[in-house]
Amino acid sequence: MLMNIDYDKIQQSINEYGNYILNCIKSQYNSSLTQEQLQNIEDLLNMQFIVIEKSSNEDIEFFSKQAGVTNPEDYSVDYIPSAHGGRAKGDNKIHIYPYTKAFESCKTDDEIIKSCIGNIVVHEIFHYFIRPNLSDENRTKKDEFGHFITEGLVQYYSEEFAKKYRLGEPKSNYGKNVEFAKQLIASFPENMTQTEIDRIIFTYNQDQLLELSKNGKQLYDSYIENSIFQDNISLFIIEMGKEIGMDINDERLKSIIRHYKKMDNRDEILSELYKGIEVTFNNNELLKNNYIMKLNNITSNGSNEDEIHKHK
Repeated sequence: MLMNIDYDKIQQSINEYGNYILNCIKSQYNSSLTQEQLQNIEDLLNMQFIVIEKSSNEDIEFFSKQAGVTNPEDYSVDYIPSAHGGRAKGDNKIHIYPYTKAFESCKTDDEIIKSCIGNIVVHEIFHYFIRPNLSDENRTKKDEFGHFITEGLVQYYSEEFAKKYRLGEPKSNYGKNVEFAKQLIASFPENMTQTEIDRIIFTYNQDQLLELSKNGKQLYDSYIENSIFQDNISLFIIEMGKEIGMDINDERLKSIIRHYKKMDNRDEILSELYKGIEVTFNNNELLKNNYIMKLNNITSNGSNEDEIHKHK
């Protein structure tokens, strides 16, 4: 970003907006929030709970290590997120990083503020109240599901809240998560009031949510099956990329993996990959047949979760 950022101006403006959102949440969900959560709102209102961060070597190191980078020469600002909630640094504050890629199209302080207001603040504030994930780790499929459903519920409530208060439509990459959250809530007992549903979303963990849902096990099993399928597709792409000389850290390879992770339709994923095999190995019948067989195995035999995590 080729601009001088007025961090103080942004911090003051965003905290004023954050206070407005907290007061709206307190008013709307008063009957559904616990006393501890209501007290947390009061605590947040009495301090600047949103921090607008300047670039620092400490953050570059911190987030690079979180991404699994061990060599200091490979530390990069690219690993710093646009924002995160109070859990990441353990200080109960929202941190926003306006110098990162997410803000590269912003040319003025006001554009940064608009982006924060439109897409970040409400979402991150709802993270204070919706915390169904059992672990902050990401080592097992259950951990991954916890993060998946947390982001889905947070984004769903953020979108509904934004509609109610006419705050625009917050952008996110959580479309799949939101759809899952909607399906989960729709399978709660039919006689529940909205206040009761809100209370559950604000207090239950992921296991309790699934147990309450009449389709909980089916929804969870479907998520796991699809997640393992996506992992296998990623491993397949990595293997195929190596075959043609691409490094595992090649941005082109990572871009291809991201492309397929965004796709929902398995038939479309497989159709594209089969065509890719035909084109890539057009002059090598042995390799072409070998990769067609590998892809066939993914679709017919399921996968081994232990093997997937061994490659992570």
